[in-house]
Amino acid sequence: MQVFIANKKVNLSPSKIIGKGGEAEIYCLNKKEVVKLFKQPNHIDFSQNLEAQKSAAERIQEHQTKLQQFPTNLPANILSPTALVQDKSSKILGYTMPYLQGTNALYRYGDRRFREQNGIDHQQVTKLFIQIHDTLKKIHQANIIVGDFNDLNILVEQNTPYFIDTDSWQFKTFICQLFTARFVDPLLCDRHLDYPQLSVTHNTDSDWYAFAVMLFRSLLYVEPYGGIYKNKKIPQSARPLHRITVFNADVKYPKPALPYKILMMIC
Repeated sequence: MQVFIANKKVNLSPSKIIGKGGEAEIYCLNKKEVVKLFKQPNHIDFSQNLEAQKSAAERIQEHQTKLQQFPTNLPANILSPTALVQDKSSKILGYTMPYLQGTNALYRYGDRRFREQNGIDHQQVTKLFIQIHDTLKKIHQANIIVGDFNDLNILVEQNTPYFIDTDSWQFKTFICQLFTARFVDPLLCDRHLDYPQLSVTHNTDSDWYAFAVMLFRSLLYVEPYGGIYKNKKIPQSARPLHRITVFNADVKYPKPALPYKILMMIC
């Protein structure tokens, strides 16, 4: 595929794809940069899925203005667009960003086996989350909301957390409509459903809610709404909407998790 980056013609070969997601593919551009290329409505992954095709078209249309207005002067550990990727008619197809190698998603820091195999203790995790906290604070100071904040859009390289998937962030008039059920703030969801469904726009508090969920899991190896709830009338997916946490007397605390009293020792 032929694209233009900073007015230079570049060929992106399928052999250069190093990662894929629901909305985009990541191409290796060189040793220092990658290209995040958004899937077009006619992408094979969206075949026979009219809703996905419509979403792709709307997303790409929004990016024609959103990416050009993306905030600047952000912390170095935020992988924001460094250059726009366009076709010959100047339509924005994606963007370039720094190439991280040898990373682990923050999700793995809540995996006890991974932590023990790699000798990652709670002090290291605490220092990591202090960095995440400081970065999120600076993001909010720049009038940006992460929105779909989760432990897969933070990559850790040499004990430094990097924020990725920044094109979905919420700023100015651009609203983030994406969310991850495990991390979406229950206060923003429809209470009449049996599962989390975003019904109110993300805000700074909902970012901090997601931060707290990630920290909780990374310290105890269980999520706030983990464990097994004995009352079958309320499904597992609805527990956040009813605030039935792992501390509830009717919830069986999972054996692999650490006793929450350890939090006092960490502090």
